[in-house]
Order: sequence, then C-alpha cells, then structure tokens
Amino acid sequence: QVSGEYEKDVKEYKEAIRIDPHAAIAYGGLLWVYLDYLGEADSALVWSEKMITDNPNNVWGYANLGSAWLCYDSLAKAEEAFIKAREINPDLILNLYNLAHTYRIQKKYDKAIPTLKYILKINQDEISAYYDLGINYQSMGNQVEARKYFLSFKKSAEEEWGKKLPNDVGTYTSLAAVFARLGAMDSSMQMLRKAIEIDSAQHYKFAEVL
Repeated sequence: QVSGEYEKDVKEYKEAIRIDPHAAIAYGGLLWVYLDYLGEADSALVWSEKMITDNPNNVWGYANLGSAWLCYDSLAKAEEAFIKAREINPDLILNLYNLAHTYRIQKKYDKAIPTLKYILKINQDEISAYYDLGINYQSMGNQVEARKYFLSFKKSAEEEWGKKLPNDVGTYTSLAAVFARLGAMDSSMQMLRKAIEIDSAQHYKFAEVL
C-alpha cells in the first residue's frame, strides 16, 4: 500500500472476502491493514475470528488473533492464539517471536527462552532472537547469560547489518539498543546520533532506544 488510502483498502479486501470467504490472502491483507496501519484492534479481533471460521486451518487467523489480543493486554488469550497458530505451523517465525514476547511479558521465561532458541535452530540468521534471549536472561537477573547473548547480537548486527545496510536507521538504533543493554552508554549515544543523521523523522525507533 503506497498511497496511504487504508480505508479504501479495507473496503476492497472486505469485498474480496464477500465474493470468496475462503480467500485467506484477502483476510490476511485486511488484518494487516487493521493491525499495522489503522491500529484498530477491535476490528482485527472480529475479522480474525471470521477468518478462523472460514479458514480454520490457516495459521494467520490465529496469529493475527493473538496480535489483536496482545493489543488489549489480554495475555492469556494472546498466548492461547499464538500456541494454536504454532500447532498449525510450528516454524512460522513471526508467530514464534510473538509467542516468546507474550511469554516474557507474563514472566514465563522458562517458556520464552526455548521458543527463541527454536527460532535460531530453524534459522541461524534470525539474529534478533539473540537480543530477545538477552532480554529474557536479564529480566531473570542472569547477567552472565544476558551479556553472552547481547554480545552475540552485537557481533552479528555489526557484521551483517553494518556491512549490508550501512545507511539504514534500524542498523544503528539496534546497535544503540544493545550497547545500552551492555552498559556502554557513550557508544549507544554515538549510534543513536548516527541514526538521527540518516533520518531524523524515525521518532518511534529513537524512543525505543531512549
């Protein structure tokens, strides 16, 4: 969606669903707009349920349902939906990240950590899992393990994103975040300033670091 006419998108996706309720791709597009662009979690709940009714074996119905419940801080319901999505597709990485995130918020670190390690088992290039593992161990008070995973993330981010995406704001905000987690505040601010130089309008990313 380039033009930003999201309400028009919604209308078109709904018409596609009316014509063919089993068109999972139309449901997926509609839920994507509701959750990522319009922020209408209530509509996402309703249409996720509809998608599950019409396409009960499609993983995205439950994955989006979990995201919608997460917007409402209904963590038990979000967890249940993400687990159901995992039963349908055990290797959907986005769903695994969301499930691990939900576990962590509930302080279920013993479940979040294996989920994140499974992501790395599926795909070693998913370096964000290292950062999330560090956060879980840090939340548990295990600074030794936390530091190990934060250093792994920093090394991979510098080697992968730093070389391949040297002008990307996300490269430097990610490095700024992990430097802060490691207690290297001067380096963190240096990376943050670099990100701001590239694009000063990325306020959400800057706020995450701060």
